[in-house]
Amino acid sequence: MASTIPVTKTTMTKISGRCLCDGILFSFDSKIGQILLCHCSQCRRSSGAPFVPYVALQRQSLVNSINGGEKKAGEMVKNPLLGSITLSTWATRNFCINCGSLICMDYHAPNTLWIPLGILDDEVAEEVTNHVDVERDSQIFAESKVPWTASLQTSLPLLSSFGTYKADVCGPIKFDELPSWQENEVQQKNV
Repeated sequence: MASTIPVTKTTMTKISGRCLCDGILFSFDSKIGQILLCHCSQCRRSSGAPFVPYVALQRQSLVNSINGGEKKAGEMVKNPLLGSITLSTWATRNFCINCGSLICMDYHAPNTLWIPLGILDDEVAEEVTNHVDVERDSQIFAESKVPWTASLQTSLPLLSSFGTYKADVCGPIKFDELPSWQENEVQQKNV
């Protein structure tokens, strides 16, 4: 799905994504308007993450569907899977009510929708982020940025798959004696 043409301010590219449950699918043939990492408290609390990276895309180029059904260009399809919440006078957050994925931020601008990078198809998100433009792209709401993210990222090892995850670390069994996630998976299959 990723374009072989570099994504720039003037290049049109196919950008696709989906929610966690695949109930909401969308695509844009769009130029990248801007990339922002938002540190505001509303984005942090609604996502559960320290910040949310967004890409601004052309509203008119949006084509989306619910479970591969109705397709509509230029706006999010209104149906039972698409919920919205307005937490401020300037923006509405659209999300999948089935899985909770944030689908877009709509600032009610006639030409632009803001899509979280995390719901873009992986190869598309990578292509988009390979072309950050420091003249237009930035991190915003620096005053709300949480201080603990840098120390977590530098002090914790980066591991593949589930890493050191163990299912019931708050129980009475010592961490070292708990089964690993792989052992736990085998035990679950044998039950």
